[in-house]
Amino acid sequence: MTLDDSKLSRDVTVLAAMSMEMDEYCRHEVLFWPMAEGNMPRLTLGGYFLRQHRLTALNHLLTPAEQSKVAEAIERFNEVTKERVVAIEMRVEQELQVRLRHWQTSLRDWQEHPPTIPVYAAGVEERAMMAALLARFSQAPGVADAQLPSRIAGLDQALRGRFRRGDFVWPAAWQPAYPEPLYWWLYGVPG
Repeated sequence: MTLDDSKLSRDVTVLAAMSMEMDEYCRHEVLFWPMAEGNMPRLTLGGYFLRQHRLTALNHLLTPAEQSKVAEAIERFNEVTKERVVAIEMRVEQELQVRLRHWQTSLRDWQEHPPTIPVYAAGVEERAMMAALLARFSQAPGVADAQLPSRIAGLDQALRGRFRRGDFVWPAAWQPAYPEPLYWWLYGVPG
C-alpha cells in the first residue's frame, strides 16, 4: 500500500465515522464536533464534504469494500440531513465564516513568512474545505450572507498576485479530483 492509498483509506474511515456521528452532530450547536472514536479529526460539514468530494472523484482507486463503505456513508449522511436542510444551510454558512477567517489569517502570516510546501499543503486544506462548502452553499437559497463567495474570491485574488505556480501540493493520486483550473491554489505556493 502506498502513502497515497493509505491516506485515501484513512479518508474512507473518517468519512464513515463522520456519517455515523452526523445525527448527533446535527442535534447540537457545536461547529467542531469531537468524534467519539479516538484519533479522528473533529467533525464539521467542511471536513465531511471535502472527503466525500475526494472519495467520490477517486472512487476508482478504492477497493470494492471501501467503495461500499463510502456509498453507505453518503447514504447515511443524506438520510440524516434530508429533514434538516435549513439547519445544514445555517451550519454551512457558519463554518464558511470561521474558515474564511482562518484562511485570511494564514494568508496574512504567509505574506510575512512564505510557507514551505509541506506547511502550505497542510494549510490549504482550509481553502479546499471552503470550496467543498461553497459547492453546498451555492445550492442553499436560504443562506443569509450572500457576500461570503465574493469575500473568498477577494482573498483568492490577493493570493493570485503572489502565487508561484508549481507542482500539485497534495498526493499525486489525488490530482484528478482537483483539476487545476478550478483548484489552482493547489498547484504551487504563495511567494
